Amino acid sequence: MARQTKMTIGAINIKIHPHTPQTYIELFNDVIKLKRRASLRGDIYGHLSSFSFLNRDETLGFKGFIYKYLNIDPNEPWFDVDEEKVVDKEQMLQVEVLKKVKPHFSHFMYLFIPKYHRFFFTTYYDKKSISPSSVERFLKGVFYHPDILEKYGEVDVIVEPSIDGLEKIFKIPTLERLELLITKPNPDDHDEAEQKLLQRLGRLKAKRLKEEYVAESRSSIEPDDELRTLSRIAASNGYVWASGKDLEGKAVQESTTEHPYEEPVWYASDENPDRIFVAGAQGMMETIKR
Repeated sequence: MARQTKMTIGAINIKIHPHTPQTYIELFNDVIKLKRRASLRGDIYGHLSSFSFLNRDETLGFKGFIYKYLNIDPNEPWFDVDEEKVVDKEQMLQVEVLKKVKPHFSHFMYLFIPKYHRFFFTTYYDKKSISPSSVERFLKGVFYHPDILEKYGEVDVIVEPSIDGLEKIFKIPTLERLELLITKPNPDDHDEAEQKLLQRLGRLKAKRLKEEYVAESRSSIEPDDELRTLSRIAASNGYVWASGKDLEGKAVQESTTEHPYEEPVWYASDENPDRIFVAGAQGMMETIKR
């Protein structure tokens, strides 16, 4: 029996307005042509590889890699630990290669589905890991460029939350405060409730909606269907944050941002990990669409 290997997949919602699947394809093409690099965490940087489409229908998705590495600045002073002195200019010529060669390299697969503007990526693969929050920070960085902003406007990047994250909020025994932030949903892939919200934000010329609910003294907020629907929209298009008390009266806080949607996938060592990743990401997309 072939040995089983674990892979974990995360998801991010990427939004631009107005948009079409082709616009998202152009966005990624432009970012790659600009050779955008951005921080994942501190001096750990990354960039996106060129991509290939899954098939002739480009809207079904394209795949590539996130390259991750330590970004050492060769222009900063270097220290010789044996001699206990700063390295002189002549010696620094030996490290010029660090301007284009980076240490501590690893890579993670990504799949973007233009029709639903979801970016899937391996958070654990080949014994290497990367957090959804790091990829969120990285994508915000690569999209923050004058040429990108001029052509596409601000690009929203939101980690897709787990379904359990929202349920944990509504299961707080005494729900004292609830805060919702919603960035404008995209117009062509949502249910009736999201369409109505989109239309309302459009009429108001508003990009974001923020609402706060505070319980009456010694009471708990009792969410109705409308609030639950609005919270579901916020979870994928912003965040939902709540505070209250548990059954013992202790203060608790929950946020959808603390519960990213990640799906573990197991596969045999003789299987193609690329195919396993694509199939896993497509399965997650079906779950998000429900």
